[in-house]
Amino acid sequence: MISNLAAGALPAIAILLLLISIHEWGHYFIARRFGITIKEYAIGLGPALWHRTSTRTQTLYTVRAIPLGGFVQIADSGPHSMRESAPWVRFLVYAAGPAVNVIFAFALLFGLFVSHSAPFIAPIVNTLTPDGAALAAGLQPGDRLTAVNGVAVYQFSDVHALATLSPAHHPDTIAFIRDGQVHSVVVVKKGGLFGIQSPDMRYASGPLEAAEFAATAIASATNLTVNLPTLLWQLKEPPGDVLQGPVAIADMTGDIVKQSGAFAPLAMLTALLSIAIGLTNLIPIPILDGGRMLIIVIEALARRQLDRRIENLLVASSAAFMLVVLLLVTYKDVSVYFQ
Repeated sequence: MISNLAAGALPAIAILLLLISIHEWGHYFIARRFGITIKEYAIGLGPALWHRTSTRTQTLYTVRAIPLGGFVQIADSGPHSMRESAPWVRFLVYAAGPAVNVIFAFALLFGLFVSHSAPFIAPIVNTLTPDGAALAAGLQPGDRLTAVNGVAVYQFSDVHALATLSPAHHPDTIAFIRDGQVHSVVVVKKGGLFGIQSPDMRYASGPLEAAEFAATAIASATNLTVNLPTLLWQLKEPPGDVLQGPVAIADMTGDIVKQSGAFAPLAMLTALLSIAIGLTNLIPIPILDGGRMLIIVIEALARRQLDRRIENLLVASSAAFMLVVLLLVTYKDVSVYFQ
C-alpha cells in the first residue's frame, strides 16, 4: 500500500487539480458570459507562486502553492456583481461547475469507448458459480439484470457494488428480464457474493454506441451516488467507513500506474472522479454549489435576498463541517496503512 501511495501521489494530485480547475472554469465561463466581474481565478490554494492580471478584464490569475483545490472569486457587490445579477443568472453560474465536470467525464468516456480503449460490460448473466446463491435462486445465463433491491442496474459493475452495499445474509431482490418478461428472485449471498459472472466485454460499434455507453456509465455513477445514503442507512455502516478521501484516491491511482497499459484505467478513474466532484457539489450544503442554488431558489420564491450576514454564517459553518468530514475521512484512510 505504501508503494501505491508513493507511485500514485503525484498523478492523483494532478488529476484532482485538473478536475477542480475544470469545475471552477465552468463558473468562470458562465459568469464572464453574463458580464459578471471575476476578481480572481486560482489554481491551487495557499500562497501564490505565480500571478498575472489581465489588462482587459482586471482578473487576477494565480497558481498557488497547495495543489489540492482552486477557486473563482466573483465580485459580490457593485453593478457587475453576483448579488446584482438576476436569480436565474446566479443559478446558472453555480450550476455550471458541476455541469462541466459531467461534460468532461462524458468526453473522456466517449473517447475511451469509441477508440476501443475500454469495454462496456452489460448487466447480463453469462455464467453462474456452481453452488452459488444466484443459481440456487433460479437465475439463468442470458438474464438481463435490471435492479437490485429496487436500485436500477445500468452496467455489470453496479451489481457488484450493490452486493457490497447490502448487509451480509440479507435477502436481496434481483429484478431481471428473460424472454421479454420481467421477473424477480430473492437471493441470499454466499460469502458476500451473488455468484454471477459477467458477460464477455463489448466494444462500441461506432460513435453512436460509444455515446450510449458513455451516457450509461454516467447514469450508473449518478444512480449509485444518489442512492448511497439510503444504502448506507440499510447497511448500518458509518459514511466515513465507505467514503474515500485524497489518500485512498492516491492509493487507487498508484495501483493503476504500476500496471502496464495504465492510460485507459487512469482515464476511466479520472472520468469517475469528475462525476463524483460534480455530483458532490450538488449536495444542498451552503458551501457547495447545490446549497447556493437552493438559497437562490428560496430567495426567488421569497422575492428578497438572504441577509448577507446570515448567508456568510451558513457558508462558514458548512465549510467547517466539510473540513471535519475531510479530516475524518483522511484519518480513516491513513489509519488503514498502520493497522
